Amino acid sequence: MIERQIDEILDSALRKIDTDPAQALELAEKVFREVKKGGSKGMRKKACRVYAKALARNGEYRTAIEIFEEAIQFIEDDKRTLAENYKDIGLSNYYICNYEKALEVIDKALEIAEALGDDGLIAQSLNNRGLVFVSLGKNKEAHECFAKSLELKESIENYSLISIANTLSSIGDLHEKTGEIYRAFDFHERALKLYRKSGNISGVAAQLCNIGICFQELKKHEEAMKSFDEALSLARKINHREFEANILYNSANSAGALGDMKRAKLNLQQSMKINQLLGDVQSLANIKVEFASIKMNEKKYDEALELLNEAQEIGQRINEKPLIMKIFEMVSRIYEIKNEYNKSLEYYKKYMEIKECIRDRR
Repeated sequence: MIERQIDEILDSALRKIDTDPAQALELAEKVFREVKKGGSKGMRKKACRVYAKALARNGEYRTAIEIFEEAIQFIEDDKRTLAENYKDIGLSNYYICNYEKALEVIDKALEIAEALGDDGLIAQSLNNRGLVFVSLGKNKEAHECFAKSLELKESIENYSLISIANTLSSIGDLHEKTGEIYRAFDFHERALKLYRKSGNISGVAAQLCNIGICFQELKKHEEAMKSFDEALSLARKINHREFEANILYNSANSAGALGDMKRAKLNLQQSMKINQLLGDVQSLANIKVEFASIKMNEKKYDEALELLNEAQEIGQRINEKPLIMKIFEMVSRIYEIKNEYNKSLEYYKKYMEIKECIRDRR
């Protein structure tokens, strides 16, 4: 392939990342393999970046990090692209729960962006920094990052509506996490309007899922299922497996609440299968916890304990303290039901220890 053809294919892959991520990945990987055999420095830089972006969009974060890091050798003299690359590496680390590394790399991006005076890149880096702070339980710091990011994005003329929507969604997620459901609704609805206006199908699907989760929190499960069903249809339309898995996982709760346990179990099984293919261990742990909850309701306590033990091993491996805290609370309840009070107390103390640790970090 000549460079003009390569450039056109990579541009096509970039345009498809949000609308057809699977096709984007196929195009980008083909060019990446070709260029790696002997393309120019400029083409190898672009091929690495586009391929890594497509990998990340398809949920293949670990491979994406490898390719983003490979790209560094071709972009060291291009400070803006270097900052973009660090930002993307940080975000991919965030998605695999490597939070300390994510913060370290995002801060590199922010430092370069501030030196360049690039408000758009500063805003994007602040948004990603906020995401990491949320996962670290530092909600105040997260809100400050999101608020400053949104302020900068809205101050830039003709700035990307999709990027603004991303930050609105992040703020909505934070309000949901802190129990401010109606405020979460407001931000997710605002984000949804911008994604629809931009024709961003993946963004629309994500926001419909977020709105479904808000309905769940309000115990409005029929409305939740309507949002989840529309989101699932869109995720499958663009073949976005990560979104599909996430929507299936979240919708299982409402299906169960509406008495459709067959659908609840099927959705969890389908979500587990996709996450196994994607290698998303945190999602697999969350699914095991949900299955354990179902087993508890069925009074199958030993099976529930086995699932929670498997989830705990994953949680400890990725150091996901909120997940471990939830597991210890559930285990304590099971042992209390089984009249094994010493074990129940043991796990309750473990639960409280982590709860205090998370509260102190805030």
